[in-house]
Amino acid sequence: MASIGNGELQFGTSGSPTSLTDYTASVKDVSFSRNGDIIDVTTFGNAARKWIKGLTDADMTVEFFYSGSLYAALQNLLTYTAGGVSWQYGPDGTTSGNPKVTQTGSLNSSTGIGLLLESVDDSTSIGEVKMLSATFKISGAITFGTYA
Repeated sequence: MASIGNGELQFGTSGSPTSLTDYTASVKDVSFSRNGDIIDVTTFGNAARKWIKGLTDADMTVEFFYSGSLYAALQNLLTYTAGGVSWQYGPDGTTSGNPKVTQTGSLNSSTGIGLLLESVDDSTSIGEVKMLSATFKISGAITFGTYA
């Protein structure tokens, strides 16, 4: 069954890393990607390869409609080195029962658990809507649940 996108995205800021700020109204597109390592553990004498699951990682690319305050918040988050920030993502919106992905950021720069901003890109074209693009790395375990 096809559905219309109606997501939700919140994340902390450099000034308030564990408090969520709602950026949903500025978001045009979110690409949330998770990967899992598959490790070859084949030994001598095996007739076929053997594999085990390894570590997982995730990243998120977000396209935002430009605003000066959002631009400043992202630039400040890019240089934030005290750890990762908390975040929450709802790919289907916040209706009760819909999936919710969350993580609480760590204020410890050596662990970096949470959402880490990797890059910010902005472009301006004559006659076009001004956009911001941000790429995030997600460090540490993620919680998958549903909205209540």
